[in-house]
Amino acid sequence: MKNKEAYKQAFKHVHYQKEVNLNKKRISKPLVTIMTSFIVLLSTFTVAYAFDVGGIQSKLEVWFRGEKRKVQYKEEDKNAYHFYTTDEDGNVVDMGINMGFKGSLTGIEPMSGDELAESMNDDSEIVYDEKEDKYLFYYQNKVVDITHMFDKEKECYLVINNGEKDIYFVISYKDKIDEDSTISQYSDENAEVIQGVKVKDIKDHFVRIK
Repeated sequence: MKNKEAYKQAFKHVHYQKEVNLNKKRISKPLVTIMTSFIVLLSTFTVAYAFDVGGIQSKLEVWFRGEKRKVQYKEEDKNAYHFYTTDEDGNVVDMGINMGFKGSLTGIEPMSGDELAESMNDDSEIVYDEKEDKYLFYYQNKVVDITHMFDKEKECYLVINNGEKDIYFVISYKDKIDEDSTISQYSDENAEVIQGVKVKDIKDHFVRIK
């Protein structure tokens, strides 16, 4: 199967991450971000074909699972970029296919690969550690074991300073943390968590991660 054909087959299974409010931007972890630009990121997934490392357009450093990693990307289709990095053993780690849009003076326009990579620095995700049997939350250089941090409503509240400002996270799930969780991210204390309830109204819920 040719690379482009494989991409099209895999890409049709990508879906939007629902109910995510990032109020700024990533990436589950994939996400919707609002601030000076409007970004739509498609969720990360694994493709079932060998990744062709040819045609790389750029090499950048972004936060990925608690570490600064060099990432590379290649345009697989118009405005759709396939990102990957390597692990400590040099093995390729597939980060999935992302595409996004930003606001401009002329309306909405596609983001470049470099812009998408930069936006990934504000991504967060949850990964299940099978060896330790725990759920890890990743944001920039922070790695947090959130396994037992959920309340009876199956919600977890975190606040992390990214070096510029406090970022508030509300993590919730229905059945399984790593399969149907939702990460809502807020950079403004006046942002609404739910209708009529702002971040500043429930600040005592948030656990500060240092």
